[in-house]
Amino acid sequence: MVTTSITNVITSTTCVNTNSREPNHPIPGHWENQNHRVGFSNTENTITNGPYTVTYGENHTQRDNTHQTMIRDWPEESNLLPRENLQAAKDALPEYSGKKEEDPTRFLNTSRDVLLEAKIPRQRWVKVLASQLKGDAGTWWGRIRAIDPTFEEFHREFTNKFNGPQVRAKLHTELMGWKQYYGQPTGDFVLQKIQLFRRLNTGLDEENAVETIIQLMRPEHQNLIRVQKPKTFMELNEATYTVTDQT
Repeated sequence: MVTTSITNVITSTTCVNTNSREPNHPIPGHWENQNHRVGFSNTENTITNGPYTVTYGENHTQRDNTHQTMIRDWPEESNLLPRENLQAAKDALPEYSGKKEEDPTRFLNTSRDVLLEAKIPRQRWVKVLASQLKGDAGTWWGRIRAIDPTFEEFHREFTNKFNGPQVRAKLHTELMGWKQYYGQPTGDFVLQKIQLFRRLNTGLDEENAVETIIQLMRPEHQNLIRVQKPKTFMELNEATYTVTDQT
């Protein structure tokens, strides 16, 4: 009789102690298996212990016997991107300063291709491109950034500023009419003309464009260039090395 009472007391005490334990709430960043061993998450490892498997990487999976959750690192609609994606895009993007020799259309087209390839969300394009604007283009951006333009608005304003009809007409006059002035390095003169021909659609083929540039050079340089018979922009540019050396 005494033995039974003592057993009941022990059993009752054990139940009370068990029920009075603090509830086991999961703590973010760790797991606990049936043997009460605790592990902490590692962003570059897969941990398997007991009934749990926790994998961290590009796609995070947390799985037990009854539950499975998939987490996407970077949803397509998110404004958050891996830092390496943005850096890779910036490294590949051209810069634009607003100089007359630079082609704004090529800048926009090349930039769009890079941003698409890097999978940068369209709503981030303007912010990324703004860091590539230097000189006069950077000053222009400083005036309109408060408007917070969309990419379409940015594209339109940028084109009007640096490649509008009046800008192109002025550049065409300069291309076809301005001659090499005394003291201007022949290499610099030719390079500037080549860049303008490539930027503007003049209707001339490359060979006729080369001849036009030669005619705009100083008379004492024209014969030296024609002796080398350049037919392409690259050949004309190479011919200027000899002229520069002789003058």
